[in-house]
Amino acid sequence: MSPSKRAAGELDKAQDRFGSAVTLLAKDIADGNNRAPVTAKNIASFRKFAKELQLNGDSLETLVFSSIDSKLEGSDKDKVLILQKGINTLFKQDIIKDPEYLSPQDVDRIASKMWQFYQSDDSKDNVKLDKLADLLVVLTPANKKIDIEDTLRELSHERQENSFVAKLKGRGWNVRNELLKSNKITTKGSAQELLKFLEPYQGYKHPTSRDHHVNIKSDDKYSDVFQMRLTQRLRDRLDHLKDLEREDKEKYVTVAKQVSKLGLELLEGLKPRPDLWDEDEDGYTQINRGSDGESDLASHSSLENWNIAMDRLVKADEEIGSDEPTFIFPNIVDDYVLGSMHMDRYFSWKENNGPTQSAVLKELHKERFAAIKKFLSGFDKIFQKEGFVNLKQEIQAKNTLDRRNRDFEKNVRDNAKAKLNIPSHAYAY
Repeated sequence: MSPSKRAAGELDKAQDRFGSAVTLLAKDIADGNNRAPVTAKNIASFRKFAKELQLNGDSLETLVFSSIDSKLEGSDKDKVLILQKGINTLFKQDIIKDPEYLSPQDVDRIASKMWQFYQSDDSKDNVKLDKLADLLVVLTPANKKIDIEDTLRELSHERQENSFVAKLKGRGWNVRNELLKSNKITTKGSAQELLKFLEPYQGYKHPTSRDHHVNIKSDDKYSDVFQMRLTQRLRDRLDHLKDLEREDKEKYVTVAKQVSKLGLELLEGLKPRPDLWDEDEDGYTQINRGSDGESDLASHSSLENWNIAMDRLVKADEEIGSDEPTFIFPNIVDDYVLGSMHMDRYFSWKENNGPTQSAVLKELHKERFAAIKKFLSGFDKIFQKEGFVNLKQEIQAKNTLDRRNRDFEKNVRDNAKAKLNIPSHAYAY
């Protein structure tokens, strides 16, 4: 290696070590654990060494932000407060300014558009992938390009949108970094630049990739994938609700009350009806098979569990706006409202047993699908006002997942018919 290239590499290493050192020092200062106060002599020394390393205020800020995930704990907003207190004291300058944070709205948009990109041929184009990696480096400065490229390669193997998005967010097997996470430090305008790059990719209407196959590859059922991805998108909106609680309490109370009202109405609409299976005086039952439960779109399999869920939601509703609530409201909505919708269980039963022939059950299913639609439409309307894209496609698809799956298997999936690999020496060959 030439001396000039070796020198550049050594400079990069020195800058990284310096960034890590000042980050750790900043934490000690912020926590009050520094052994001695920062003197004018110390300040002059840090400024001089930073200059020798060719670091100005902006480049030092970028360098420090790139290492905070490994050096500090807590949310990015907590980490920035630590850095501002510590590093600004070390240099006696406003090195660490208030950064931009990645919003839940942008996380939701980018995740959906990334899925569209990976269903296109461009996802195999190295030039396009390199451009995407560069844009993601700017979006999440804490990530190194080499790690982003590793994750992008992993994403190409994901056949389900829910697991694809989970890996984008740093969850799942063989993923070491988060490409998307609400409230992560980002670069101003970077989300819009990334969305501009992803804008041409659209029109793929399924939550499963073309090589998804339940039987051959043991993938999850179509209806299961749909439900899990829908839940992810609803949770992105609940993340925004958590942000409102910290940043705009008055608006939080207004939005939370609206969500709570919708949740209570949904639970009422999905209330178990064991009476429909009870015998009358003559031993007659309106419905002969089984009992009410999730496979019939009920929120729970028993009134006891339904009452527990209602009690929790009512209690959480009463505490909205309280300084010391018993429950974290968005978590209650996640567990007891989002968790009360069971389209996956309904379509799984329908696939295994065929459509119901009971007129009473048909009417019951119709009523419950209407309750789910009312909740999703109201929920979607609330959060569109908060800057989220609409969930129109998901709302329309919720009760036709069996037909959508048949369309996928017949018209979209690669190699829809299973192939048998027969050795040349076999008798069948």
